[in-house]
Amino acid sequence: MTNETSRTGTPSAQEKTVSTSDRTVTAPGNSVSRSPSATLCRNERTLPSWAPTFIGRGIVRDIRARAPHYLSDWTDAWNYRVVPAIVLIFFANVLPGIAFSLDLIETTQQYGVSEVLLSSFMAAFIFSIFGAQPLCIAGVTGPITVLNKTIFDIIERQPDAPNYLQFVGWVYLWGAILHWITAALNWCNFLRYVTLFSCDTFGFYVSWVYLQYGVQVITRQFPSDGSSTPPSPSADPSNASLDGAFVGIILALLMTVTSFLFRTLSQSAYFHRHVRRFFADYGMPISLVASSAMAYWGRFNAANPTTLPTGHAFMPAGDRPWLVRFWELDGKWVGIAFPFGFALWVLFFFDHNVSSLMAQGTEFPLRKPPGFHYDFFLLGVTTFIAGLLGIPAPNGLIPQAPIHTMSLLVMGHPKKSDLERGSSNYHETSPLPDLNWDEKRAVSGKLHTANDDTTMSRTRSRLHAPRTDEMLEPDPTQSRDGEGDARRHEVPVAVVEQRVSNLAQGSLCLVLLTGPFLHVLNLIPRGVLAGLFWYMGVDALQGNGITRKILYFFRDKALTPMDEPLRRVRKSRIILFVAVQLIGFGATMAITQTIAAIGFPIIIFLLVPVRMWLIPRLPFTEDELAILDGPTASPFTMDSTIWAAHAHLTPRGLPFKATSIVLFGSQSQWSTTMLHPARLLYLLLPTLVLGQAYVDGHDQLVLGPSSQPSKSIAIVGAGSGGLAILRTLLDLPADIRQGWDVVLYEQRRDVGGLWLPDPPGPLPRPPVLPESPVYPLLHTNTPHPTMTYPNFTYPPLTPLFPSHEYVQQYHFDYAKHYGLLPHIELYHKVAAANWNGDSEGGKWDIELHELNPESPRGQPVRISRRSFDHLIVANGHNHYPHIPQWNGTEGWLANTPPGTPKREILHSIYYRRPEKYTGRSVVIVGAGASGRDAALQVGRTARVTYQSLTPNNEPTPGANVIPKPRISHFTNTSIVFEDGSSLEDVDSLILGTGYEFRIPFLSPPHSSVLAVDPHTDLNSTTAPTLISNLRYIFPLYRHIFSIAPGIPPTALSFIGLPVLVANCPSDIAQSLLVAHAIANASILPARPELLNDLVSREATLRSEGLDPYYDSLVEYLKQVGALPQDGRKFVEQWRRQGRARSRLLGRAWERLVRLGLEQEWLEGVETEDEWADLMERLAEWQRAYEEEHGAPPEQFVSYE
Repeated sequence: MTNETSRTGTPSAQEKTVSTSDRTVTAPGNSVSRSPSATLCRNERTLPSWAPTFIGRGIVRDIRARAPHYLSDWTDAWNYRVVPAIVLIFFANVLPGIAFSLDLIETTQQYGVSEVLLSSFMAAFIFSIFGAQPLCIAGVTGPITVLNKTIFDIIERQPDAPNYLQFVGWVYLWGAILHWITAALNWCNFLRYVTLFSCDTFGFYVSWVYLQYGVQVITRQFPSDGSSTPPSPSADPSNASLDGAFVGIILALLMTVTSFLFRTLSQSAYFHRHVRRFFADYGMPISLVASSAMAYWGRFNAANPTTLPTGHAFMPAGDRPWLVRFWELDGKWVGIAFPFGFALWVLFFFDHNVSSLMAQGTEFPLRKPPGFHYDFFLLGVTTFIAGLLGIPAPNGLIPQAPIHTMSLLVMGHPKKSDLERGSSNYHETSPLPDLNWDEKRAVSGKLHTANDDTTMSRTRSRLHAPRTDEMLEPDPTQSRDGEGDARRHEVPVAVVEQRVSNLAQGSLCLVLLTGPFLHVLNLIPRGVLAGLFWYMGVDALQGNGITRKILYFFRDKALTPMDEPLRRVRKSRIILFVAVQLIGFGATMAITQTIAAIGFPIIIFLLVPVRMWLIPRLPFTEDELAILDGPTASPFTMDSTIWAAHAHLTPRGLPFKATSIVLFGSQSQWSTTMLHPARLLYLLLPTLVLGQAYVDGHDQLVLGPSSQPSKSIAIVGAGSGGLAILRTLLDLPADIRQGWDVVLYEQRRDVGGLWLPDPPGPLPRPPVLPESPVYPLLHTNTPHPTMTYPNFTYPPLTPLFPSHEYVQQYHFDYAKHYGLLPHIELYHKVAAANWNGDSEGGKWDIELHELNPESPRGQPVRISRRSFDHLIVANGHNHYPHIPQWNGTEGWLANTPPGTPKREILHSIYYRRPEKYTGRSVVIVGAGASGRDAALQVGRTARVTYQSLTPNNEPTPGANVIPKPRISHFTNTSIVFEDGSSLEDVDSLILGTGYEFRIPFLSPPHSSVLAVDPHTDLNSTTAPTLISNLRYIFPLYRHIFSIAPGIPPTALSFIGLPVLVANCPSDIAQSLLVAHAIANASILPARPELLNDLVSREATLRSEGLDPYYDSLVEYLKQVGALPQDGRKFVEQWRRQGRARSRLLGRAWERLVRLGLEQEWLEGVETEDEWADLMERLAEWQRAYEEEHGAPPEQFVSYE
């Protein structure tokens, strides 16, 4: 096996790795096994399982990770982006906080504006000075005001009601204690199970709360007696007038419309980009100030609209003392306060942590590590202080927290290569200085840079695309005249990660507590606050996943991009997924309108187990769930949790199912295939007794960067096979592939393999080979639904037998959709690959030629060498033509009769257009795919066309050809066939004789890995190395793994060697086996067993390269536990039937085209099930027609 140790630090043969609390250390002792399974499967323990070493570990890890960046958190604030961020978040935080609290203030008479401002300052001060996640904005939220008001309504109904602030003080104290226990026991690890399903639902609820509060602010300005008499100037809503209420509505609409106007202009092509950025930064504050000023203009001023209430400077409501003596509360009420404290803990655990996740989402190119455990401990501190001072408890704000990060984005232009390849590798273009991460986070950051943006994009898809995508700024200065549609855009390249903006906006809240500024605050009309609520609510709804899914149904299909992820999800499944989310939203909204509102945090929290246990049992496919849902933050962000490296993509799409979940560090594990409800309760309830974690007796995957070796994997070829294995490797669980370096080398200009045509220009002449055998009239000879990657269909309205342009675009769309492009190096040719090692391990030494895009066949612009652990060859087998050798060809070619075209013998790789053969006499050799197409096309233009066939073949149905037997030899004047007949008037031979299995970079003189000998007498058991007889490469296990002596089986793999199969499905099946074998070589039997299996199959497969549909490969992975036992065949029955009916469907499609009905039949067909149904209906339609009209049962068709 290849070398499995880290390239940055390779232990010697006398060392072994031992996983300790946070790091990996080397200890002398036993030698390291060179088998990859040695580092994947262990049961070692260095401490007893009951040892409480996990307590506080998450907090310590967070502090250690963030401490090196503390100084830069202040120095990095020397950036203009901090100024607009302060202004924007100040208005977005303090005013909604006050408005949310109005109901609480007016109902309880225990709080005032001073309490709200002090709460915001206290949270900003603590989290900006001491916190690990200073980008997360904390303040007074709508949910906490609902909770506090509900507590007031409940206790005020009691005959011996306690002092409200003292009771709330105990509620906060109980909540703070639960916060501290949660942080100490690392329960923030549970965030690994919070997906976009829960976040979108909660965000949807918060958005509607904003809209509801905006309406509530307006309605409370209407006088209860219907009086229209203007009151005396006052902020008391009881003195409201009808005129003032209508002015409030006007101001609210003005605030909303102008804010959206500024935002629209900031995203338009009008004005200079600096002006547009000014609109984006200051549009909302300008709208707020202008709308407030309108209240004092003309008749608006006479109406005297209701304004914000204020109190005395630095004094609490009712001029009470700031200190709440909660310890004087009766003991009975202390116990009663605990359930309320538990509800507060549940609310803050979800609300604050989700706010932190959203502030550090995948759309933001962050560089500094987070710290969930430590910040949740600090939240307990702020909650306790809030109870002590009698102020509302602050916590993370949605949507203010992500708005804060978005306002700190540094915009820039992506690299030209990124634009050409669709990459959005923002980190590479960041103008900020590189921050000195520790080694582990450098790896995590690299993974995030390379993958997660697209991931997510991965599926992690465009459905969950960040709002920043909608804010990309067009820059006309980067485009020439006539290229407006292709102009470059500014994209996020960095975030100004610092502490000043949070501290400054909090300090401004403290400034507002002074007398003069309280007077200014008192001048702001409540109608303006209603408009601010509407703006923020609608803005949040626009970026919500539920809204996007609902609006998808109203989009014009013709204007919906072909790569829209929802196109690949059945509409009924979208409706079902959204319905479950809306039920959760409705339940949360409904309960908050009742006295039972105290339980609404529980409803919110139940969204997580609903996603974990209910959604996977509904009729969704894995890929549908991957598109509909996804992780909230990247692995880099989630690295703060101890589970960071343990996220698995489950068979049912839940992103965080683990085979062995490390709960409290490497010493205490639960082996599980799904988080059990009892274990979930253990995570949630701090009152449960801690005990020894159950450990399964079987070998477990010891996950995490401390035990997982780094691997380097080179893939050659960006055709169907290369893309399949690249995606499969990247889809392995993050913990398995953490630290892996996966790169795909493609020597051509784009992905697509043989489906990518030659570049414009003259076709090369022999012996120079074209880049591709593709000719303009090439179409698939099987229906495209049968040859697609699983769960990735062709776009709607694609012809059933598409041309090569569709197929090449399909492969590009696949690479782009799954975020593969950043891992592909175009114009990179693998010139030589040599194995330096033995059958136990080693490295590949690969020589790379970087080609000149302007002249790819010329001298390389750079030659380099790289070492890799694994080499995967996926460069296809349709490049080196097989040229039969006949006696007399030289004489025949040299004796062209006068007055006739020059004689030629060309392989079909040089065939392009049938018009070239107009008026000629042509012999087509072969009846394969190329021979059939040439016969159909050339037969219509040539003077006469012959088709030379082997004894078991028939002439191409529907082609204007004369059948002939195999060629025997040539004379100077004629072609002689095996039956003794001859032809003297032939001008051209087109050889549809297939291709040879050659891999130059593995063969002499470049390498000795693969010997080429068409006449070899060796077989799989006697071959000293890999051998190609030009028809077959051996010894290969299942046509994939090299089992030649001297190289470990997983060190060299081949994808895509079998012929006469549906490429994409078989490539995925092969890729699954390769990827899992690379991750854990122990799933493969020993080499002798592999060799015995190969020998037993060679009798029927050696010369043909055939294999069934690769169900056997996937079934094998299920047997060894690498894939789940889902009871399904890898290749669906409809795919098999469609391929078997290719000729019938071909005739049906030709008839559809002739009748002009193809668009009618294709309308609305998008998903795999719909394509399968189309083929079934089309086959029945054609079969009925042929039964009635007696059409020939076998006839090939041409799709010119």
